[in-house]
Amino acid sequence: MRRKPEVMTEDGNNRLIHEPYAELAAVYDEMLPDEEFYAQWLALLRAEWHSTQPASVVDLGCGTGVLAVAMAQAGWSVIGVDGSEAMLAVASERAIEERATVSLRCMDLRSFHLSSPVEVAVCTRDVLNYLLTESDLECVVRRVHDALVPGGKFFFDVLGPKRVRQLADGVWHVVTDATVLLHLTEVTEVAGECGRPIISHDITCFSKVDDGYYERFDECHLQRFYTASVLASVLLRQGFQVAAVYSDFHKHNAVLGAERTTLDSVDFDDADRMIFVWERLG
Repeated sequence: MRRKPEVMTEDGNNRLIHEPYAELAAVYDEMLPDEEFYAQWLALLRAEWHSTQPASVVDLGCGTGVLAVAMAQAGWSVIGVDGSEAMLAVASERAIEERATVSLRCMDLRSFHLSSPVEVAVCTRDVLNYLLTESDLECVVRRVHDALVPGGKFFFDVLGPKRVRQLADGVWHVVTDATVLLHLTEVTEVAGECGRPIISHDITCFSKVDDGYYERFDECHLQRFYTASVLASVLLRQGFQVAAVYSDFHKHNAVLGAERTTLDSVDFDDADRMIFVWERLG
């Protein structure tokens, strides 16, 4: 059994830092509920999938399976992929409880593969921001290209400029009868890479166990902000053309096409999330 990393804090005390979502998975949906977000995503998928027939879809970074189960219940054929076994365990329980058929697979997004291509790839809740280098981002986009049929669509969201500003030296907390979660964030510019900062999320959670005691766990999550132009350059290089652009589910009426190399004309400054639909070229 692999030993969890032990970190020395500034005050000299040792504490265990768990892998991202290893422990958070059990309380993730309770502490961070967002039913409206997933309902909006399902509506967007239906609006941009211009067919009366449900699609075959892979949900990348499917997490606890909220959207994957919703898509399955809507009649879509769904594969859920995530790198966290703990999150997939929760997703499996949800699928069973909701009587939804979802094929769940534990794979790194940088190396995932499917036995046969699908019509749609979905990647929500800023999963792509967990890719800390542009080479990793390009690797995932290449895998998505290979997983889609020609003409297939890639739907994803990433952190918007407004959210990044909010995350600079941010502090949040959520308290329920059984759990207390403290969430500290910091945004750090990387030397030589202006405009592509690293966002750190330090999470401390106290969860009630038997006899009224609380068990503590700590997790550290790192994300990277990507501009729309960087995303566009990666997608274009890997054989995609942009089909639709949204800010927080509000569609932009921009002129888009395969020849476009930048999305600078689209104003994302007040966007909490930037949402894109890209189409795989033949």
